[in-house]
Amino acid sequence: MKMSFIKKIIYNLIAIRNYLSLSKKIALIYRSLPFKIEIAPEQFGIHRNIWGRLNSKPNLKWYKTYASINQIDDPRYITEIDYYNKVEPVLNNRTFSEAYCDKNFYHKYLDKNLLPDVYLRNIHGVYYTVEYKIINNLSDVDYYIPKEANKIIVKKAVDSGGGHGVDLFTKHENAWINKDGNVLTRKYLEQIFIKNFLIQEYIDQHPFYIRFNASSVNTVRLLTYRSVKDNEIYLLQAVLRIGSPGSFVDNQASGGIACGIESGGKPNYFAVNKKGEKFENYNDIVFKDLEPLFKYKEIVNIALTIAKAYHYHRLLGFDFCIDITGSIKLIEINNKNNEINFYQMNNGPLFKDYTNEIIEYCTRTKKTVCIDFDI
Repeated sequence: MKMSFIKKIIYNLIAIRNYLSLSKKIALIYRSLPFKIEIAPEQFGIHRNIWGRLNSKPNLKWYKTYASINQIDDPRYITEIDYYNKVEPVLNNRTFSEAYCDKNFYHKYLDKNLLPDVYLRNIHGVYYTVEYKIINNLSDVDYYIPKEANKIIVKKAVDSGGGHGVDLFTKHENAWINKDGNVLTRKYLEQIFIKNFLIQEYIDQHPFYIRFNASSVNTVRLLTYRSVKDNEIYLLQAVLRIGSPGSFVDNQASGGIACGIESGGKPNYFAVNKKGEKFENYNDIVFKDLEPLFKYKEIVNIALTIAKAYHYHRLLGFDFCIDITGSIKLIEINNKNNEINFYQMNNGPLFKDYTNEIIEYCTRTKKTVCIDFDI
């Protein structure tokens, strides 16, 4: 049996699993909505024709769900199934994704002033200092952490999306302890994170952003697109992500919410959680009364500049925050499996006026599939 045939079988099995999982998820969200918009049959017809060009028969639940939440009736909404199976693997070369999303290599090609300080790295099972000098016999993790630090973040270098693979440790006398009472040691790191992880500074956020939720680092998430027509970088989507009280991450998967951001940086009048529930106020903040986000335009310009260097990835999801000094910090860049629901629930169709050019490109360009795993 040829390897290519085996790969196709594996890919198809994964695609079927994703189809079933995503269809179940959107059905549950749609069922729980308190209000469901009436969409004209001709709009559904246009929706089917748009995405039918990708040989797709889109599940209408996504269109109904997004439009019911944000009241934007637009047939250009893309389903998660089409996005993950037929668009992102074409626009982004998956064979390069793992390397380019490795946080241990950000300091190699990104502006160090934009990045949180790193204290210790583990790359392929080997320990390194922040300057990538090998540590042959690591005995004391605390030795590499500044004495003045009282909080630190430990995270996977790859696949830390949704807040998974991220841990917060607080200094208690002579030990670093997380919320579950675990003490930070080399043994603990290798039991939980195995390899490919880093220890970095905890970012104390700026007063403008800390008021949304004090326990989490609240971030500006941007989705950029390098056009298949002119190769210019454009901002497609923007949301403010806010963590739930008590959580130290802002991801929706961890109970957070996302609020759409208008072109000038002003937040939308509502936010949503992963269930599609709407919030017009949160933690005593009324969204419609908010001024434009602090340093939003600077954040956008930085993202557009960085995206030019990612030649293998046309779609990039950026997470930015502002620290207590007012400095912009880049938390991570997502080049695969970008979450799309919170964009479309807040702001309307994902690709907006670029929908047709993206579909046309995806109809004539092969997608990349990279199936790799440890056993």
